[in-house]
Order: sequence, then C-alpha cells, then structure tokens
Amino acid sequence: MADKNTDAAIADLKKSAETSTVDKNQKGLSYLKLGEIYFDQQDFSNSSAYYDSAVVFLDKKMADYDQIVSRKDILKDLAVHLNTIAFEDSLQRLAKLPAAVRNEIIDEVIDKFEQAAADSRGNEGEADFSNFAQNNINPNLNNTSSSTTGSFYFYNDASIARGYSKFKEKWGDRQLGDFWRISSKAGLGAIAFGDGSEQDSELLDLALKGTLSRDVFIDQLPMTKEKKAVSDEKIVEAMYQAGILYKQSLNNNKKSIAQLEKLQSRFPKNKYDLEASYQLYLLYRETKKAGKATAVKNYIVKNYPKSIYAKLVENPDYQEIADAEKDKLNDFYEKSFSLYETEQYSQVLQRYTQIEELFETNPIKDKFDFLNAQAIGHTQEKEAYVSALKEIVVNHPGTDVEEKSKEILALIDKGGSNSNAKKSKADYNASKSPYKSKMDDKHYFIVHFNGFNSQINQVMDELVDVNEKNFNLEKYKVNQMLLDPSNQLVVIKTFRSGKKAMDYYKKLQEEESKVFKEVKELEFTYFPISKANFTTYFKSKNLDDYLAFFEETYLK
Repeated sequence: MADKNTDAAIADLKKSAETSTVDKNQKGLSYLKLGEIYFDQQDFSNSSAYYDSAVVFLDKKMADYDQIVSRKDILKDLAVHLNTIAFEDSLQRLAKLPAAVRNEIIDEVIDKFEQAAADSRGNEGEADFSNFAQNNINPNLNNTSSSTTGSFYFYNDASIARGYSKFKEKWGDRQLGDFWRISSKAGLGAIAFGDGSEQDSELLDLALKGTLSRDVFIDQLPMTKEKKAVSDEKIVEAMYQAGILYKQSLNNNKKSIAQLEKLQSRFPKNKYDLEASYQLYLLYRETKKAGKATAVKNYIVKNYPKSIYAKLVENPDYQEIADAEKDKLNDFYEKSFSLYETEQYSQVLQRYTQIEELFETNPIKDKFDFLNAQAIGHTQEKEAYVSALKEIVVNHPGTDVEEKSKEILALIDKGGSNSNAKKSKADYNASKSPYKSKMDDKHYFIVHFNGFNSQINQVMDELVDVNEKNFNLEKYKVNQMLLDPSNQLVVIKTFRSGKKAMDYYKKLQEEESKVFKEVKELEFTYFPISKANFTTYFKSKNLDDYLAFFEETYLK
C-alpha cells in the first residue's frame, strides 16, 4: 500500500467497521486490516486497540485466528507498558506546571464533568456517558488494551494552550522562565492513556453530588519526592519490559535498542541496569555494532564482576556450561517432584539435604524449599509444617511460593470446615441476580473448598491428569487461589464457551470419586462460570447466590 494512499485506506476501513452492523466478520476484518496497517507503521498502541477489537468479531474458525490472537496478546502487553510510560510522564509534566496554570487545566476538566452532570439531570438521569471522556476530554483512540494505571483526563497541547490563555487573562504576562526551560526540553505533547470507564463513572457521580474538586485530580500527581520516586519506578519497569517485548516477541531490534538505551540514559543505575546492559550487549552484537558491544561488555565486567552476565560476556562457552548445570538441577528437582507425587516423602526430604553439596548455585531454591515444606506437611506435626512455611515467607519474598505459603498459613490459622453438609441454595430471582447468562463467552471452571487441607495440591494433580487424558488439545491450566482466609479455590482455565465448560463439568462428575478421594472431610463444590461472572463472584464471595444462578441457568 503506497504511503500516499494509507490515510485514505484508514478512513475507508474505519467507515467500513462502523457501518458493518450485520456482517460481524466483515467488521472484524476491517479492524484487523487497521491493526496491520498501524503495526507496519510501528504504531503499536493503535495497532493493539484494533487487534483487540478484531478478535471480538472475527470468525474463530478462520485459518489464521490463533496467530491473530497471539499477536493481539503480545501487542496488549506492549500497549500496557507504553501506556504506563505515557501516563506517568504526563502526570510528571503536569506536576511541574505552575500551580495557576495547572489549576486552570483541571478546572476546565471539572467544568466538562459538571456540564455532563447537568445534562444528566435534564434528561432524568438517562444521559449516555459511554463516550464522554473520549469525545470531550481525551482525544486519543479509546484503547481497549490500555494499561491498568487508570485514566487521566488532560494533558494535550490544546489543554496546555487553553490553560496558559486563561492564566494570562487572570494574571497578565508574568515571567515563567523556569517552566519554559522545562517545557522546551520535555515537550508538552504527551497524553495519558486509559479506558476511563470506571473512573468516568466515579467522577461523574462526584459531579452529580457537587463534590468534584481539584483535589481529586491533584491527588494523582507526583507532587512529592516520594510520589515522584514511585512514578519513576513504574516508568523504569515499563521501559525495560517494553524493550524486552520488542526484542523477544516482535523481533524488532531497532525498537528494542532505542527503548533500552533510553532507559539507561534516563535512569542510570536503575534496578534493571545489569539486565538491560546485557540485553544491549546481545543486541549490539546481533546488529554488528562491535564498538558499542565492547563498551557495554567493559561496563558489565567493571561494575558487576561477580555476576553471571560478566561471565557470559567474557566466556562465550559459559552459557553452554551454565545450561548444562541448570539442566542437571532441573532434572534433580523433577525427580524429587516425581517422588513427591508417588508419596515417597522421606526420599524427597533426604534429597533436599543433598542439594548444596551437589550444586554450586541454585536459582530455583524457592521451589525446592516449597516442595520440602509440603513433604514435611505429610510426614511431621503441624508445628513443623507451619515453621517450614514461615521460613519460605521470610526467605523468598515476592515469589509465587511466598504467596502460596501465606495462603496456606492463613487457612491453617483460620481452621478448616469438617462439615460435609450441603449448603441450602438461595432462592433464585433472575431480575435481582447480579449474574448474566453468556454461554458464548470464555469460561473458567471453579472447585470451591470450605477450609484448608494440604491434600488440595493432590486434587490439583488429579485435575491435571484429567486434563491430559481427556482434554489434551485444550491446554487447560490449573491454578490455586484464595477467595478469602477460609475458602480456597482451584481454577481451571480457559474454556472457549459455557458448553465447553459444561463438558468438563460432566467429565468431572464421572471422575469425582478419584479426583477428590483425599479431601473427603472437606466440603467442596464445583461449577463453570463465565469470566465476567467470576469477577462478580470474587467480589461478592457469595457462593449460594452463584450456585442458585448456576442451577437455574446451566443445569436446566
């Protein structure tokens, strides 16, 4: 497609998507083509938005559907990081503005919300605010793959210009030398991203009550040293992750180099300094930039001489040696885990004592410690099990095993239910139920336990076995989480539809005695649930309400 025709093609495709109200697949194809155009232009935020929309409407049976979904997922992850950078940058720039100018910009936004609230009152509360932020405040595309950082409703060139205009009307031509020096260096074209739906509703509600004030917005700004540091950390994280995605998922070395170089230049000695330097070393070598590669190599060796990365840049064969050692360690773990699965707990404990002697380094010590704790739980008193879990919490902060250990400790502290009595189901009233029947939506499958038992891990193993024997092509994943301190969930996901989830339900009914043989003393139930309804269920934590809906909707 010639460059001179691209704008016209984009306009035509947007019109096609807008007017395709009957042929959903055609709408999806228009969105897909827009996503491809923006992808080729390396406008990945816009590309993400259109890929996200495309998969909603495209026929799931089309030949390349899985590849389209894969690209959509990659772009969504990238868009989260790019939007985080833009969002935090916009907040930091706004925080640097003179208070009078900043207040003028905020007041303009407040005026728009108050006008929308007034319109709502005039229409007896029936006004449609769904496009309010996009049409009145944020000129960016309503990007459905935005980051979770939330919305911010200003900070574009027009808002800045209007803010200064009003400042000038009030205060005249005052000297803003410090600000102008900042603006000339930083540029004031950035816009914060976010879908805004939840925060729109909250702000409009405040406007309806007459309590929407500047403080609501100013509280989001990094006005203090501490808040600025937090904002900087978010940018560092997003820059590094975006740089890695460019390299590993999009094979875009040029973008990856630019992102990582910007990270290193803007935030020297950041938390990813070593990792980012090593990635740049590899990228420079791959792109034949020998001088830069040598400079980064010397930097790593000088500043991080004992790191594995220093060994890697000095000895090209070190990676092969390290990989072989890592394979041995992983094999040792897998053998220990197999012994655990076959209930040979004493051997698991014995092998644990051999690790330090056999391996110089152990990058998966957290996994070994957690496996050892589970073996203790099967063979020793509760006090020993609790002690082992507490050691994991202390020694492995920020890891999955720390989170799981905390969950188990909370359940042990709370105590489990020994009742097998079935819950009485709530009277079902469709008009009052917070749950909606959407059988075509993606689903999860939930096993709900009242209480804690260390054998729940064995139930998970049994479920994995069910998946491998009966649903191997679906690649379902089995995870564990807490609903609250006394209710534990096992979550199997993701099912393409409610029908697929019900097929799993029927199979589990057949396998129930085998799967749950180790947890007979616990009360449990299982059911499919759509992703949207799971969010509602997780917030309300009311099992009876959902089971009433489930029986009425899925079992009749």
